[in-house]
Amino acid sequence: MNNFVSNSYGEKSSEYYDKAHAGFDPYPGQIEFLRDKAGAGVAIEVGVGTGRIALPLARHGVPVIGIDNSPRMIELLRAKIGDLPVTGIIGDASICETVPGKPPTLIFGIFNFFYILPGRDAQLNFLKIVREKLAPFGSLVLEAFVPKVETILPDGPNPGFFPKDRAVTVKTLDADHIILAVSQNYPERSVWEYQEVVLRSGSPVEIVPATLHYLRPEEFDALAGEAGLKLAERYSGWDRSPFDESSPKHVSVYTVH
Repeated sequence: MNNFVSNSYGEKSSEYYDKAHAGFDPYPGQIEFLRDKAGAGVAIEVGVGTGRIALPLARHGVPVIGIDNSPRMIELLRAKIGDLPVTGIIGDASICETVPGKPPTLIFGIFNFFYILPGRDAQLNFLKIVREKLAPFGSLVLEAFVPKVETILPDGPNPGFFPKDRAVTVKTLDADHIILAVSQNYPERSVWEYQEVVLRSGSPVEIVPATLHYLRPEEFDALAGEAGLKLAERYSGWDRSPFDESSPKHVSVYTVH
């Protein structure tokens, strides 16, 4: 995708992100799951956005360091923090390596964060950084959809459609704006190029791009193994329901070998 940079989606979607995701609250059991993995330590959320998960997790007593490569997203997060134990840091996933303080007991990325990393080398590098950064007995938790063509994605208030090749779908249809999703899947490269087209009355058309480098669950495990991590648990949701071949997504927990 030409003229795409890694923070394009966050910067361009920040102004309508909270409105578009209104009502997308944490899943039942999600905050408890993450709090259990963090224990008495500190959590790092990579791809924190405006704090949809970081803020309620902090309200449950877990200090959270939130990382996002969109300055505007971090600005919006910081405006919500108040006296909660949340720190917002601007940077890409590799900045985990230089976050000060005690090693985290939990590093997590949700809502397909891992797919936004720009390719297999970046994904492997992130996993290696996690391997070195985690506290002893710490966990990495990742949430991602299972790539199954011609299906509706499992997450979000206006979930996308994962096409066999290309598709145009309506994500949001409100009185004051429309959001279309225009996408092209390249299964031979496991790459999904995706653009949100935002139409508002009286405003210029906005194009919000993203490129997802998706993996099957077994590819997650192989890449993690290459980085020195092992799969400890896998579920089809935050309620710890069993994962099987029919599951539309997975919540996976990795620990150090």
